Amino acid sequence: MYQKLLLHLVLALFFFSNLFISAHAQTFIQGKVLSAKDSTGIYGASVYLDGTSYGVSAGENGEFKLPLEKSSFAALIISSMGYETLIIDIQETGLSKNFVIYLQESLEFLDEVYVADDTWSLNIKLAVFRREFLGNTPAALKCKILNEDALRLRYNPGKQTLTVHATEPLIILNNHLGYQITYNLNDFIVQFNPGSSGLHLVQIVYFEGHSFFSEINKTPSRRHLRNREDAFKGSTFTLCVHWQVKKCMKTDTGSL
Repeated sequence: MYQKLLLHLVLALFFFSNLFISAHAQTFIQGKVLSAKDSTGIYGASVYLDGTSYGVSAGENGEFKLPLEKSSFAALIISSMGYETLIIDIQETGLSKNFVIYLQESLEFLDEVYVADDTWSLNIKLAVFRREFLGNTPAALKCKILNEDALRLRYNPGKQTLTVHATEPLIILNNHLGYQITYNLNDFIVQFNPGSSGLHLVQIVYFEGHSFFSEINKTPSRRHLRNREDAFKGSTFTLCVHWQVKKCMKTDTGSL
């Protein structure tokens, strides 16, 4: 089902994506976010450029106006709790002056469907998810998911896979770099390969999603700025540093 693949991820800082954004020729993306069911405005819907801190919330009738640089390469993400996340490639779509965006209602994740054959405890599954999603480096250990109750985790002993969904965007506090990250987790799966000793060896980890960054403090501390500079220069921290790569597949030597 899965093929081993060694992917060396050189992770950039959040502001690396801003290198693609010119300081000139600013324009706006504006429009409405509506429910596909009844065309009513979705108040509070998040509209942001993936992997950046450029974002706004839709108003009472779903209206939004987002500053944008014409040279931006980031995808436009529209999300709201209870709806499917929509991704728009603004390079292909063009800078329409008035977007009308319809979001489809999302299907609820039914926990009871998965209870019968799941042999792992919640603590074990959470430990694996944290290790593979955030990492286990000193920098990663300073990251914390604030709403882990939104996670739905299932271990399938037949397929030897751990799959994870989230009922809402994950809020991740990155105390190493001074960011709060809102992460829309689309897919997450860990494929295990039982070793001769009976341990569950991690063979493949795959996940994808979209991120929005905001400062923890109004003014970043010197420590945070120094850590960001170190990461920007090429430190290979875990994906808690930055999800500039939207899809991740890696091999791992972790075991359980």
